[in-house]
Amino acid sequence: MAAQAEPDGYTLMFANTSTLSINPAVYKNLDFDPSKAFVPVALVGTTSNIFVVNPALPVKSIADLVAYGKANPGKLSYSSPGVGTPPHMIGELFKLRTGLDITHVPYKSGGSSTQDVVSGQVPLTFENPAVSLPLVQAGTIRAIAVTSEARNPRLPDVPTLSETIPDFVSVSFTGVVAPAGVSPAIIAKLNAAINDSLKTPEVMSTLTKLSVDIKAGTPGEFGAFLAKEREKWQGVARAAKIQID
Repeated sequence: MAAQAEPDGYTLMFANTSTLSINPAVYKNLDFDPSKAFVPVALVGTTSNIFVVNPALPVKSIADLVAYGKANPGKLSYSSPGVGTPPHMIGELFKLRTGLDITHVPYKSGGSSTQDVVSGQVPLTFENPAVSLPLVQAGTIRAIAVTSEARNPRLPDVPTLSETIPDFVSVSFTGVVAPAGVSPAIIAKLNAAINDSLKTPEVMSTLTKLSVDIKAGTPGEFGAFLAKEREKWQGVARAAKIQID
């Protein structure tokens, strides 16, 4: 509906990683090409995932996990909320970068995916901080890495993945796009308004509670970010042969 709306600036879409960068890579028959159907307005924020394991797994770091996986090929598995979701794609990227044999176990929701790591049914998963932080703090799961560029201030002792695997950074994002054809003047006006809203105490407080890193910027910067994200996930989809009919 957003892609087909009049390009007058009154219909926008609050979009995310899946909508704009992963779905075009994994869906065989997507109805539209997001890179052509929309123009970027403003990136709102990014959220990293936490790589968590069941405490019974004898690993406390990425190096431990890689060593364990190589010593026990085919014995590891990781859960996700389903095929083509961000945790699934991050898991496949991790497999590609490490060469480990890890089985993907798709679930129908993120809640059950993480709960089965807590219960020990599956040893690993990637989960957003809003869900995983309370479980890590309670000791029901163990955090061994974060997927962000910098360490999470609420988990200062947990390293980033890139500290062990160079340039391994993966964040989920939310942002605003408009139908293709909206004039640059309207895009600029919307971008300024959104960036102003991101500076208000109420919005900043709400997003911080959700572990969102605010990323105000220009439409051009958002567009460049989207291009890099699409390229990354297209590469993962091709290498891991992920396709949804």
